[in-house]
Amino acid sequence: MMSKNILGVILSFLYFFLIIFLSKLLFKKRGEMARKFVHIMIGNWWLILLALITETICALIVPTAFVFINYYSVTRDHKNGLLANLERKKGEKAFSSYGLILYPISLVIMVVFSYVLTNKHYLGGVGLIVLAYGDGCAALIGKKWPYGKYCVGRAKKTFSGSLSMFLISSIILLVYLSIIVGFPIGEILSTIFLTATLSTVAEAITPNGFDNISVPITALMTYLFGLYYL
Repeated sequence: MMSKNILGVILSFLYFFLIIFLSKLLFKKRGEMARKFVHIMIGNWWLILLALITETICALIVPTAFVFINYYSVTRDHKNGLLANLERKKGEKAFSSYGLILYPISLVIMVVFSYVLTNKHYLGGVGLIVLAYGDGCAALIGKKWPYGKYCVGRAKKTFSGSLSMFLISSIILLVYLSIIVGFPIGEILSTIFLTATLSTVAEAITPNGFDNISVPITALMTYLFGLYYL
């Protein structure tokens, strides 16, 4: 059993480094495309956990390692670090690069909830895929087609981005819960729409970078509420 977990850890590290390598290869300059490519593709990591990793310590190794790797790259070696092409350039939104640190922290939170608090390993995937696909695609679409700009406090958003967040989150949750996890569609539709709605609100009101924490936690908590009360 442990050998399967070790294989999962090895494949997880390989997958993470492959994503970073591809971001450097495909997007040679720093930019939103490189950042969001990594942001979105990390969402698929949870499938490795579901397939191979059953032990809590093994599930925690990779995201915990990247908390420190990302912290070092952002704060100590931001010009030549592993994630240099993913960081914001000088003059861009100052706190956004710290989203690179908050992202793996959110993975740790999802693992702890799924493997320690509930022992329902699929649950963390709910928060992660909404963050990865919903939030990631919303940022790209909102920047490409910035229709209906609005501000909530310090957070600057667009209606096109928020609508994309809701639609993509709904679709990816439907795929994940009905096909990968195996829940009947009719039983989860209302929960999916509620989760997508409140996750979109969380993304809209959270300043850049910090939505890497607020979105997955909101998605997970809303999903659990809908699962038991809708």
